[in-house]
Amino acid sequence: MENIYKEAPMMMGLVRNKHGMAQMIMVLYVNPQSRAYTIVEHSVSGMSCILTSGHEFDYHYDSIFGPEGDPGY
Repeated sequence: MENIYKEAPMMMGLVRNKHGMAQMIMVLYVNPQSRAYTIVEHSVSGMSCILTSGHEFDYHYDSIFGPEGDPGY
């Protein structure tokens, strides 16, 4: 993602099965100049799958977590 599309990882989350074992890492890659983005699922087996990609990415961190980084809900 970084070499071809100039998208860098912005956010990621770990996906665990019902036993608590890590199964996948979900990563949001973003190009801050073009505002293009891609969401990729990386499995522990080494396989990766592009779930979706798009344009006009916008980020609303403060509306979710508040200005201090605390959840606002």
